[in-house]
Amino acid sequence: MTIEEVKDKMAGLIIDMQYHFIADNEAKLALIPKQIKLIEFCRKNDVPVFLIEYYGYGRTTKSLFEVAHKIFKEKLYLVPKNTWSPFTSTQLDKALKNIKAEYLLVTGINVCACVYDTLAEATDLGFKTLVSHDLMAGYCDYCLINEDRKHWELSGFNFIEFKAG
Repeated sequence: MTIEEVKDKMAGLIIDMQYHFIADNEAKLALIPKQIKLIEFCRKNDVPVFLIEYYGYGRTTKSLFEVAHKIFKEKLYLVPKNTWSPFTSTQLDKALKNIKAEYLLVTGINVCACVYDTLAEATDLGFKTLVSHDLMAGYCDYCLINEDRKHWELSGFNFIEFKAG
């Protein structure tokens, strides 16, 4: 499966790209240009994007937010959450169903916490989930490789290639 094959039924979720979580971490800061490329891809292909922010930890990075806000006149949604998964504490499920999203490209920070929980709950709710190692980082990146990656795949999370640049 490729992103091109499902883009008409897809939404992008960008999770916790806030200064609190990425400050002073090169690997995490390196995600910003890649996620800007993702936002550009989504805009070009009319794919809605949800910027998900963990309430109380500041805003999405200025560069990422400004680009998203500039190129999206609509179909850009800001979702504040207060739990690891935005499905638990928001109306995200309803919003995604309203736009008829079937596939979710889930990206962001805190891979083994917020990203993982979002993927797990999305799968439980019937969404098909897509992840790309190039669009995620966290305090435990090891969970994306070897045996743990197999666990992710067995959980129903589909790895795809999205090369930014």
